[in-house]
Amino acid sequence: MSEVRPLCTTPSEIAVGYFPRLFPDELLYSGLGRAGLHTSRSCVEIHRDLFGMEVHRPSLGFPYKLKDLAEKIAVSTEHLIYNHTNFLYYTAFVPRLRVSRLVKLLVDGPDRRNLSAHPSIVSPTPGLPPKPLRFCEECMEEAERSFGVRYWRRLHQIPLVLICPEHGCVLRESLPLNNPAKFRFHPASREVAQSKCPAVVTRISSSDIDELLKVAKDCEAMSRGDYPEVLPSRSIIGVLKRKFLSKGYGTEGRVVSWEPVCQHIIERFDWMARSWPPLFDASGAPGVWLATYCLAGRKLTRRTELMQLAGYIADSLPARRPPFGSGPWICVNPLSNHCDKMVVRKLIRVRQNMVNMGRFICECGYEYVRSENDEGERTKPLLRRMGPKLIDLMNVAVAEGWHLSRTAQAAGVNPQTLRSMIEAEGYPDPFPRNEGQPRDERGFRRVIPDRALWAKAGRRGNDNENCLG
Repeated sequence: MSEVRPLCTTPSEIAVGYFPRLFPDELLYSGLGRAGLHTSRSCVEIHRDLFGMEVHRPSLGFPYKLKDLAEKIAVSTEHLIYNHTNFLYYTAFVPRLRVSRLVKLLVDGPDRRNLSAHPSIVSPTPGLPPKPLRFCEECMEEAERSFGVRYWRRLHQIPLVLICPEHGCVLRESLPLNNPAKFRFHPASREVAQSKCPAVVTRISSSDIDELLKVAKDCEAMSRGDYPEVLPSRSIIGVLKRKFLSKGYGTEGRVVSWEPVCQHIIERFDWMARSWPPLFDASGAPGVWLATYCLAGRKLTRRTELMQLAGYIADSLPARRPPFGSGPWICVNPLSNHCDKMVVRKLIRVRQNMVNMGRFICECGYEYVRSENDEGERTKPLLRRMGPKLIDLMNVAVAEGWHLSRTAQAAGVNPQTLRSMIEAEGYPDPFPRNEGQPRDERGFRRVIPDRALWAKAGRRGNDNENCLG
């Protein structure tokens, strides 16, 4: 990759009559604008002479057919792409194969085969009237002292760069021209880049400036091709999800719980919403864009900027205690010899309607569910299955002729729950309904189990076990 260096050109060195020297980190748009200013040529004439095609609207981001321009001004196309556009920044998270196709697109120009590749780069557009360009006042003064001319820097045009990484001051936006032409270059000058220009962001604290300065320096590194290792160009969404899940923001089904993530963004990264309102959800809920992008089948524009911010968010998330803790958990089976002891080691977590649900499964076969909110408050256990211990109890109850109420009391549940738990184990309910049952001395009906029905169910169960064996 070519290092940044000034491009010295004189009329004798190039195939066109004149092209100005490109300075360090100068946006190619700025150099083309100075060429038009010095030779009094229009945008159409500049593109016709240098690119071999007629273009009525100049591009702030990525001009096409750089091969023709490079040949005429005696430099390499790689030097123009890597040192005078933000190509390396915008392709930070683009697969390398697609990057090579994009380079070919910029070098040779669009055609039916490669035109579809260009939308993967989200580049600034000129707009009508011309879009304001960003600048650092101190950088402008230094350029004028060193080179005798002002120019637009490519780093300052990256949307996330609001602070100059070299001087630490807030960038400003160029003033509109008195008589702005729709289709012309607008080179930097004292007329449009001065101290009276509005700042790109206001009402920020010193802590916000520190955060924005860090972002600007990261953008500067990415514009040189120094990409962060935490977010490789492939499987970005997978990397983010693994980070969220590893810190406890997910369920057993490996699904990210986006509510606490978005809440963390609102509390920790409110400076993002103040600094880049267009990047966030219009409803005023910062962080929704991240969940939207990471969900399957969803896409967002401004891919590079959002993924860069997502990297900060993923790294800053505090480790979160998983719902219900890490175990073991209590077993409340009244028929076991370990009731009220922490022996349950299997838990299935599910998040439903912003509530954490847990299904606890003990080795004795007892299962129950309970919920927990984000504050750690839990509900009482709700029985799902009682397991083989219930069948052992039923064998004793049927053999000794226990009535329904006594059996339910021994199982620690009410009669209706006992009936449903027996059926949950795959056995028929041996207790008939009240009709036809004898009354006791107090006038209550005692529901006695049907031994024949239970014996038949037991033989069927034994036959099934033998078949399985």
